[in-house]
Amino acid sequence: MKHLLLFFFIEAMFLANLFGVSGSEIKFNLFAKEADVIQFEIELWKTNDLNGEIPRVVLTNQGRVNLLVPSGYFYFRVRSIAKFQVRGYWSELFSVNGFGSEKPKPTVAKKSESKTPQSNILIPIPDKSGNQNLFLTESKVRIAPITGSQKNIQYYYRYDKGPWIKMSNPELNFEKEGNYVLEYKSIDILGNEELPKQLTFGVDRTPPQTSVSMSGHQTDRFLSQNSKIKFETTDSGSGVKQTEFRNRCQTNEWSEWIILNSTEIPWYENYKLCETHFELEVRSIDNVGNVETPIKTIFLKAK
Repeated sequence: MKHLLLFFFIEAMFLANLFGVSGSEIKFNLFAKEADVIQFEIELWKTNDLNGEIPRVVLTNQGRVNLLVPSGYFYFRVRSIAKFQVRGYWSELFSVNGFGSEKPKPTVAKKSESKTPQSNILIPIPDKSGNQNLFLTESKVRIAPITGSQKNIQYYYRYDKGPWIKMSNPELNFEKEGNYVLEYKSIDILGNEELPKQLTFGVDRTPPQTSVSMSGHQTDRFLSQNSKIKFETTDSGSGVKQTEFRNRCQTNEWSEWIILNSTEIPWYENYKLCETHFELEVRSIDNVGNVETPIKTIFLKAK
């Protein structure tokens, strides 16, 4: 039997509303917040030791699910399947007998100053000609079979038509910037070889660069209230997604980051409320989440 391969990247969005449990049948609803989710994958486990056995796999569509649980299976978990056979992260492991009485565990999102959240690990970005190019938003991808047992299967990959490399680890790292043509396949214990699949994508690890300049009525040391603070942002990789700023008076707390909708930064209305000096920070973020180190400008009030 041939084994298909896939990448699973995006975070699974999972909702389960219990209708009832009757013997070995569980009834619930599965819905996805992501529009590109096309199916869900369910794994049935005999024990909660995920390293000690091979699970039973069930594929299902969104909506009402009647899950038939064979005798001897006591746990299950769920993940989403999106376009391009992209897999989501697994949900927690649910108990078949206790399902419905368990309250979902709350998750706390961590605020990141270096990355913006991305729901997809491969995102299409148009170039100057309008062509859609895929870019990787994370540094790692994972290869695994869609169907069949993972036991006694060998996985191979290669870049840019180079030699095939046997995988010792299902994760591939892409730390280096550039464009990649990745091919991957599997071979089972009987020598059945899957037709190679190909994926072309770019890797961008460099944040944008923003330059700040002054224009209007000014001297080497002073600005008038009519002076303009302008910025220009460049990015040679995935392109600029947004430029934002924040400000504060003296050493007070910083304001929230505000997305700029023009090439000029408003400053004087906040500046005139400060007693001694006014601080302004500007940064840009590209389409894959690389965040620039903020550029700080300090305005001192003349005495």
